[in-house]
Amino acid sequence: MKKLALLLTLALAASAHAQGAPGTISFVARFADNGTPITGAHDLVLALFDAPTGGTSVWDETRTGVTIPSDGLLYLDLGSVTPLDATVFSGAKKYLEVTIDGQLTTPRITIESTPYAIRSGEASHAADSDSLGTHPASFYQARVSNACASGSAIASIDATGGVMCQAVPTYTAAAGGGLLLTSGAFSVDPALVQSRVSGVCSSGAIETILQNGTVTCLTAGTGLAFSTGQFLVDFATTQHAIAPCTAGAVLSKTDSSGTASCITAGTGLTATASSWTVDTATIQKRVTGTCATGAITAIAADGTVTCGGGGAAFVTVGGQNQTNSTTYATLPGGPAVTTTIGASGNALVTVTASITPTSGNSAIMGFSIDAAAATDTQSLEADTNPMQASATYLVTGLTPGSHTFTAKYRVSGGMNAQFANRSLIVIPQ
Repeated sequence: MKKLALLLTLALAASAHAQGAPGTISFVARFADNGTPITGAHDLVLALFDAPTGGTSVWDETRTGVTIPSDGLLYLDLGSVTPLDATVFSGAKKYLEVTIDGQLTTPRITIESTPYAIRSGEASHAADSDSLGTHPASFYQARVSNACASGSAIASIDATGGVMCQAVPTYTAAAGGGLLLTSGAFSVDPALVQSRVSGVCSSGAIETILQNGTVTCLTAGTGLAFSTGQFLVDFATTQHAIAPCTAGAVLSKTDSSGTASCITAGTGLTATASSWTVDTATIQKRVTGTCATGAITAIAADGTVTCGGGGAAFVTVGGQNQTNSTTYATLPGGPAVTTTIGASGNALVTVTASITPTSGNSAIMGFSIDAAAATDTQSLEADTNPMQASATYLVTGLTPGSHTFTAKYRVSGGMNAQFANRSLIVIPQ
């Protein structure tokens, strides 16, 4: 539809019932679209406004499937769906607006005084002149006709408007009750009652609330962050908890997530829960022991030593001829040494000499211990060439203590032999 209009308003009249309200209005109009009558079944919305345009709707009703004859003339009783009464027609003009199938017709139709016969129905209430709002006069309170003197207050009012007076009650504010009474007026005691909290903290949390309702805020300090109502650790400035190393390991470094790098004990070290120590089963402790006499025969893990009796004895003497003899003899200058034999009772004895034998000789070296007989250690066959001879003998079963060792020499057969650069070495074991 391009344009809907009420081209002809034939009638608009009021029809009041016997009681006056509610009532209806007879409505006759011709509907056309650009001069062509509108016919058939249509949906109508009828509304009354308090202004020709805009304004406020004071009444409306909806009709569905209304049949309009072929000539476009429609006869309706407004108010048969939504009743019309005196509250709608209060005396001022009203304007009827019609909408057909959702299309608004123009203009609104002015309703003059004819429908106000509905309002005359209010005269039917004349029968209630002895009552108000269906209630008898005894239902209502008569106007109060007197007052109470100063210092007293109304206690009750009777049906005729008379009053009964009583002394004005005296009120006090209970101590600690949160109220104050000043010049006859009660007020809240701000020292006891908190004013409504009006302050907020845009970030952080409320630390204190003042008496007047304002707040002081607690903000996140170093190492903390505040987000969505919660304090959180700021791991950009704060270290995560560090995972511990195993017992005996040492922390080398850690990353920001708390993952630790640990150093453990290597070869020669032993780790405990609190310290590292040298593993003496693998590493020799510094040797601190000494032997006053004798020689070191063993070193313990803790650095102590075991001594093998007296120290090594050594002596060298010059050359000396020895005549042919089957008996050992001590040549001038010996050599001889005195040393201490340890608890083992053992000693290594070495006799040396530069020997020049003669033809037919056997040159023999030996040694004696204390007063005992000499022991053969080395026998050299006859030879005219000098020879450096050395003989070492392990002596066992000696009594621990001091002993004297003496080198002995002899020649067997032939002529004399010379024993030069003689030496004697005794090493206690």
